[in-house]
Amino acid sequence: MTDYPNALALIDSAIAALEKNVPDSFEHEGRTYRLTVMLRRIDLGINADAVSRKPLLRLETESLRWCGYRPGH
Repeated sequence: MTDYPNALALIDSAIAALEKNVPDSFEHEGRTYRLTVMLRRIDLGINADAVSRKPLLRLETESLRWCGYRPGH
């Protein structure tokens, strides 16, 4: 990570983007169901642009954060 001084902030932003884009509900056969997801293991590759074959950063991490539907919100 020393090759990229802002690596931690970049990784945090990438994980936040994943969590933000997890839907909180979905439709099936005319009914709406609530969806909660725990991203337990993330294998993350962050590319600098759309044509790069090799990621700028790559990591595997574990998380215990829930995303999607949050009861009471």
